[in-house]
Amino acid sequence: MMKQNDYTLDNLEPHWQSNINEFKKNYQDWISLLNAVLALFSESFKALKKDEKTIENNFAFLILSKSLNHSLSAYKLIQSGLFIDAALCARNALETILLLDYFSLDSTTNHFKEWYNGKEYKPYDVRKALKNMNSVKKREVIIELDSSDFEDYEFAYKWFSQITHANYNSMNYIVEKEKGTKNNYMVFIGGSLKNKSAFITAVFNVIINGLIDNIVYYFSIYNLKFFEEIKERIKELLLTLKELMANQKKHRNRN
Repeated sequence: MMKQNDYTLDNLEPHWQSNINEFKKNYQDWISLLNAVLALFSESFKALKKDEKTIENNFAFLILSKSLNHSLSAYKLIQSGLFIDAALCARNALETILLLDYFSLDSTTNHFKEWYNGKEYKPYDVRKALKNMNSVKKREVIIELDSSDFEDYEFAYKWFSQITHANYNSMNYIVEKEKGTKNNYMVFIGGSLKNKSAFITAVFNVIINGLIDNIVYYFSIYNLKFFEEIKERIKELLLTLKELMANQKKHRNRN
């Protein structure tokens, strides 16, 4: 931990590296899962490049790239212990992920074309529309949706927003009460991983789930052949994610 009031870049750099080393030691399984998702994205980008250059494919390439960059930004900040800005990047990732989900699933209009023509889509409207979807038929593909999934994303979005905004509760992510004191708090400049495993795994869960949803919804509708090639890998990734979340819950209950 850094000394108080000694905040120079020369001191912050080794502090961040120490946090990164600790993070990689404690979250190896999550890092491996994220890496497997990144490998799947690499193949998805190759499939988009090979496919016909349509408005839909061009949009998907741009938005998937944006979602991935936001997710990677959140990852870089989390491993350094900079949670408030990690939450901001995770919220940006989720907002972008849900936009592609909405465009992929909604058959009432060509959102891809309207977006290219300058129409702006408000995040709240996108989340509301997704929560109201049940069964979707598009391009002869039928997808049964569980509205609770999008309700979970809604909860995560609001949670990330509360952390990001400069309200009282957000201070919990940069302070910790000093032991043996009533009102004394330690303020972490440069970040700390201390007692934040629930936040870290929650961000991993939201980002990984969201990125996989993007692949499933878009390619099952617009490139079914590629989706058939990767669907077993997707099942394995989701199973691993479920197991990691179950292990996290057991660990939390023990503590």
